[in-house]
Amino acid sequence: MTDASPLPRWMGWLPIVLYLAAGAFALWAIVAPLYQLTQPAATVTVNLAAEPSGSILAQVPGLPDGVTLAPTGSDGLTVNVTATTPPCDPGSSACTAAEQGAPLWLRFLSVLPTALWSAALAVISVLLARIVTSIARNEPFAPAQARRWTVIAGAILVASLGADTLTWATASVFVNQYQLPADLVPTAYYSYIPPALALIALTLAAAFRAGRTLAEDTEGLV
Repeated sequence: MTDASPLPRWMGWLPIVLYLAAGAFALWAIVAPLYQLTQPAATVTVNLAAEPSGSILAQVPGLPDGVTLAPTGSDGLTVNVTATTPPCDPGSSACTAAEQGAPLWLRFLSVLPTALWSAALAVISVLLARIVTSIARNEPFAPAQARRWTVIAGAILVASLGADTLTWATASVFVNQYQLPADLVPTAYYSYIPPALALIALTLAAAFRAGRTLAEDTEGLV
């Protein structure tokens, strides 16, 4: 008896692409923090509680030497703050060495949200590869399928909440460390898109779980 699969050919090579993507994400999760430590600047995203325009933010007075602003949107709700010198009193000996750059710990913190998302995407890519592999083998409702979707949902939530919390915490530390003006007050911001994606993954987990139950109930009837 031949087992002819109606699935398209791309289902065969899609897992390979996903595994390669997982390797790239995992590598970047390691390389990004190490690379950032070699750079003199630390760039931190600050989500603002107020709604000043980008033009106002670009002219915020009282910024220390080596600290610059770059609004990321026309509404000015989010700005990137970059520091290229250590936090210190103007005129001190420490401030004369711009090549020292921002503190190492601040450079490391500034890239942690990216590293966390990269690690999560590596896990998600591996799980998606295994899901596609099971489907390509005509085992769409294998017992592990529902668990894989559940883990994907968990990875999305952990990465989203963790990265957003780290962004807020790092921005708060940055503002306090450099004693930035009161106009730059960080506020916690949590995106709604990743939780929505996690909810979709949980829904798929429930669907695959129900499909597994149905397959077991009908086994042997046909």
